[in-house]
Amino acid sequence: MVLLTYNKNSKGEKQMKKLTALVLSFGMLFSMAACSGSKVNDDALDKLEASVKKFSEVKSANYSADMDMTVDKENAKIKLYGDFITETKKPLQLSMTLDMEASGQKVDKYMQLHVKDDTMYMNMMDMMKQKTSLKDAMGTASIPNMNFDADTFKMNKEDMKKYLKEASVKGNDLKLSFDVEKINEEAKKQTEKNNVTDANVEFKKLDMDVTLNNDFMEKAVITLEMTNTKGETKQELNGTVSLTIKDINRVSNIDFPNFKDYTEGSIQ
Repeated sequence: MVLLTYNKNSKGEKQMKKLTALVLSFGMLFSMAACSGSKVNDDALDKLEASVKKFSEVKSANYSADMDMTVDKENAKIKLYGDFITETKKPLQLSMTLDMEASGQKVDKYMQLHVKDDTMYMNMMDMMKQKTSLKDAMGTASIPNMNFDADTFKMNKEDMKKYLKEASVKGNDLKLSFDVEKINEEAKKQTEKNNVTDANVEFKKLDMDVTLNNDFMEKAVITLEMTNTKGETKQELNGTVSLTIKDINRVSNIDFPNFKDYTEGSIQ
């Protein structure tokens, strides 16, 4: 990822690159495909399923993602935040800022990314400012459809039950505890299926707390403990990932910077 390889000599940035690759593994949790446990409350999964479906109604929002991780006893933090507006037949508008802290080094606004008028702009610590068309940045022949629809977000509660030990609900608060043995078993199948032989991710703990607001998922906090083995190297990772979405459908304008000093370049 270009945003985490600007200074190859920075120990902190190398740690952040490792963290980013590992955190991406969370994506598989929502695509796994089902036997109910006695501690799994169907009402909790009904609410979660409905909240995921509600994302098709999101046209604008303020968002943030906070990652507080410890990798081999070294702490690192990433904060990603901004706004977006996506409307049918109108270009996507997006602002994104990344702050990070690792190995005693803290860098605010390490990277800023903006999308406006089908153009992507990237600012690396005010030292490199580049712009390119959105279709070139995404490697597509045409501008991709950025609008959400009913098929964009799908979650079947029956498909999740196999991977849960517990699920409960109290008011607007949902708590999920995943069966890490089954998660690891499925992860192993997927790595073998995709011929991934140089790395092995194993979860020791995986819990998620969700807060709803008007049936929308306003906040999700993932708590995890895991190891990543690559060859003879084994990394221990634990921490939390917090995702927050606010001002849903109430963001009408994004305060973009002046792009006059951005030069044409390749953004990948």
